Amino acid sequence: MEAEDFIMGSEVMINTVTERALDAIGNYEALIVSLRIAADVDTALLAEIYRDSRVEEMQQVSHWGDAEKTEFLNFQFNAQYVHYRQYYPGAEYLIIEYNGLDVGRLFIERREQEMCIMDIAILHPYRRRGLARKLITELLAEACQKHQRVVLHVEPDNVAKRLYIALGFKVVGEISFYQRMEWQG
Repeated sequence: MEAEDFIMGSEVMINTVTERALDAIGNYEALIVSLRIAADVDTALLAEIYRDSRVEEMQQVSHWGDAEKTEFLNFQFNAQYVHYRQYYPGAEYLIIEYNGLDVGRLFIERREQEMCIMDIAILHPYRRRGLARKLITELLAEACQKHQRVVLHVEPDNVAKRLYIALGFKVVGEISFYQRMEWQG
């Protein structure tokens, strides 16, 4: 084997390893993710996404049946929906689409000095595919161009907090049951 062959073989091996590594962590650029404005006809979908985002929490409530849990979550969804529309009238209420399917929701409010991610939720079957990471990364790029900070609130034990920390968010305070996190570009 010639030295050139060995070097060329190593490059091929390195490229293959690099491609596998990219496949393992996800090629977020290639994800076909889009957003559309939530319409009135999407209310049932938004409620489904909300209920799905609370599945783990509801599993801890063993003394309620499925009907009681659904009724409770529908009540909470309606209260949140009314609250958001009343107190955040300028916010964007968006449906996350992945390969043409409705898979989540993203609520954001763009303010003069900051962008607030009010809520982001992905249906369970579509989690861990990099969708939230891709969307938040795009929002961070937008905020960076506008010299804005990005804020959000998260429950301390929410698994999404790891993603926020990995993207550079820092806990800056606590409000009720939530931690306020900020990102500054």
